Amino acid sequence: MTWNEIFDIFPLAADVCKTYEHFRDTGLARDRAAGEVLAMYSGELSDQDDAPQVWVGLAMAMYMSDELTDAVIKKASKGFAYLTSIVPDEYKTVFIDAGTAVCDLPHTGKKKAYSKPVRYTVPWRDGDTFCYKMSGAYPARFGLDDWNIIARKVGISAADDTQLVCLTLSPPDVIPKSTSELDSLGLLPSFQYDAGYNFMFKISIPSAQRLKRMKFVPIGNFADAVPPYHDFEKDAGLSIYVSSYTSEDSIPNWVVNSCLNYRKFGLVHLERNQN
Repeated sequence: MTWNEIFDIFPLAADVCKTYEHFRDTGLARDRAAGEVLAMYSGELSDQDDAPQVWVGLAMAMYMSDELTDAVIKKASKGFAYLTSIVPDEYKTVFIDAGTAVCDLPHTGKKKAYSKPVRYTVPWRDGDTFCYKMSGAYPARFGLDDWNIIARKVGISAADDTQLVCLTLSPPDVIPKSTSELDSLGLLPSFQYDAGYNFMFKISIPSAQRLKRMKFVPIGNFADAVPPYHDFEKDAGLSIYVSSYTSEDSIPNWVVNSCLNYRKFGLVHLERNQN
């Protein structure tokens, strides 16, 4: 079992780990990033079953950056012990080994030297639209194997300078070639609230290497497509964060979000006068 498989068993820990990486990617120092994570997951920290996952996820993220603190180690050590006690017997050794690696005091507790990076400017213009083809067992579970995720940039988040995009899905052999074809697909909601649906997602892309790994294929610029937001939503940065993190043996975060939201909301068609 690898750490990715540990994250499969406890997905909340995976979310916490990636959230910490996101805050560090955007330039927050170690202690500030950890504080933001704990504030974001304050509800989970009050739950005796969820709190261990939060501390383990945070500790694993900080361990991978060689910047653990004694305070996090103390909490994570208890978290690993709890999670080890509830997993099936065949997984216990893996959790014990992971806990020992992360919480071994002689190798942790130092603060990694950190210089705020030069901010990477993503070379996307408003309206630039990209295609990502899904494949594998995960999208197949939703009937979406070989379907395309279509992402269109609609702006920059005022909150943290991340890319604001709207998403839609198309069948395997359908790639929009015009604004009308793109509009005909509808939009994938990010979440639902009293006023209706929100259609914005935000992606932090901290480097050219991260962008390359995402394998987003440009298909054109459709700046005149139906706008997916009200002005106040764009200004306030109301959106769902989608991690740009992926690796050869993990499912891209944008695939997970797209499949789950499609199952929950489907695709919604907007008229121009609805915005």
